Amino acid sequence: MKEQVSIKQIAEICGVSVATVSRVINDNGRFSEETRQKVLSAIKQTGYKPNKLAIGLRKNKSNIIGILVPDITNGFYSAVVKKCEQALSKNGYSSIVCNTDRSAEKEANYLQTLSEHMVDGIIIISTNPSDHYLNVNIPIVFIDRNPDIESKIVITSDHYYGALEATNYLIKTGFSPYIITTKTKAITTKERVRGFYDAIKQHKIDSTDRMLTLHSTSNEFLDKNTEALTFIKNISDKKIGIFTINDNVAYITLQTALKLGKKIPDDFSIIGFDDAPISKIATPQISSIHQNTDELAEKATQLLMEKLADPDNPMNVTKTIPTNLILRNTTLPS
Repeated sequence: MKEQVSIKQIAEICGVSVATVSRVINDNGRFSEETRQKVLSAIKQTGYKPNKLAIGLRKNKSNIIGILVPDITNGFYSAVVKKCEQALSKNGYSSIVCNTDRSAEKEANYLQTLSEHMVDGIIIISTNPSDHYLNVNIPIVFIDRNPDIESKIVITSDHYYGALEATNYLIKTGFSPYIITTKTKAITTKERVRGFYDAIKQHKIDSTDRMLTLHSTSNEFLDKNTEALTFIKNISDKKIGIFTINDNVAYITLQTALKLGKKIPDDFSIIGFDDAPISKIATPQISSIHQNTDELAEKATQLLMEKLADPDNPMNVTKTIPTNLILRNTTLPS
C-alpha cells in the first residue's frame, strides 16, 4: 500500500515551511504566486490529500450532516434519506445515516455519537417521540416530527388532510370506511388517525369499531396478517373501504382481502399512505396518498443550510408540504 504523503514532506519538496503549505491549501494568508504554483504542483505529483479531520478541528467544521431514520427498509423513509443525501451533497456536505429501528435508546446513542464526532448538523426523520435532542448543541431539522420546544425547524407533510381526502374518497365512492393502523405513537400516525375520524364524523357515520390497531410496527408484520384477517372477516358491510396508515399496511390488507375472496375494487377498496414503491409493484396496484419526498428533502436541507450560516438565529419555522391522492386499481373511479 502506498504510503500517505505528509504536509511536512510537501514543505520539504518545495523548500518552504509547513505553515506556508497550509496557507496555500486553505487559500488563506500571504504567499507568492510562484510559491502557490510550486506547492500545488507538488501536491498533484505526490497525490497528497489533506487530513479533513484535522482541518475540521481547526475550523470547527466537518462538512458532515447526520441523518437519523427510523426504518431504512421502509420505501418512503429510504426515498427521503436518498434525496436528503443528494441535496446535502450539492451543498458540499457528506452524510452519515443512522437507522434507529424506532428505538428511543438507539436514537439517544446515535445523537451522542454524532455530537462527539463533530457533525455540523442533524436531520431527524419521524420516529417515536423522545427528548434526547435537547442534549445536542448543534442545529437540528425535524422531518415529520414536531418537538415541544420554542425554537425548532420542522418540515412535515399534511398528514391530516391526506387522511381526510382518502377517507372522503372511500365514502364518496360508496364504501363503508375503516382504518388499519400500527402501534407506533408518532405524530404522523396520530394526524392520519385524526383525519380519518374527522371525515367519518363529517358524514355522520358511527365511529364504533372502525379501527384495527396492529400489535406491531409496519416493518414487522408483512408476513403476519392474522389480526387483519380476523378484523376483515368480522366486518359485515357489503362494501368495505379500508384506509391504512401506510403502504406496507395497505399491502398486507390487500393480500388478506384476496385470501378472503374479496372482489377488488368492486366490494373491497383500499387506500394506503406514502405512495411508496410497494404500492406500485403490488397486484393490483394500490391507491395511496403521495408525499412529496423531493420537496421534503430540499426544504429540510435549505433550512438547515440557513441555520448553519447563522447559528445564533433562533429560527422557529414549520413548513407543511401538501399531499395528494394517487388513484390506482384498489379503488373505484369517482
